[in-house]
Amino acid sequence: MKHGNVLCQSCSIKCQILPEQEFSASQCLNPKVCIWPGVNVFFEAGVRSLINSISVITSSEGFVFVDFSWRNIHFFMNDEWVEYLASTNMKIILLADVKMAALANYYKQNEKNVTEVLYLSEGLGATLINFRKVFIGLPLFCRSGRSLTKKERQVLYLTLKHKGVADISTEMSLDVKSVYNIRQRIESKIGMKIRRFA
Repeated sequence: MKHGNVLCQSCSIKCQILPEQEFSASQCLNPKVCIWPGVNVFFEAGVRSLINSISVITSSEGFVFVDFSWRNIHFFMNDEWVEYLASTNMKIILLADVKMAALANYYKQNEKNVTEVLYLSEGLGATLINFRKVFIGLPLFCRSGRSLTKKERQVLYLTLKHKGVADISTEMSLDVKSVYNIRQRIESKIGMKIRRFA
């Protein structure tokens, strides 16, 4: 499967939710809590530990916690991942690292299926508080962080696909100088040179 399996982490059975929901998952009365993509065992263990420390979950919709970190950037190269996770009918919560915060903010502002962004740079204490708020349906403190624009996101994705400035210029109908300017703005927002992504 292109986007990988989505498994529920609410109990030790770990029923599959996507690409096809197992029958046992449809009969389960526990709130569904998933972690995607399931490629970092340490991240999964940390999130499970946070989840297990919270005794009250009032939402019946369930949650998909997304490891929205730089090391997983290849999962987010187009918007298909949002549609894939949205098909669970669960709340999509992005757990963003520093480099991905501006891209996470873009999705929070422009994608109705992304419910919240939790910024891991705020530390364990703040993350635990925010987890509790998410589970009981309380609004999070609105952080006014920098966000990528649609053009910046497109230039970022094309760069990650190893497209050169001339190719990007042609594909987006922009002059070369504009592409360089957009790349500089992206680098300022993510805190690193884009060429390091390629």
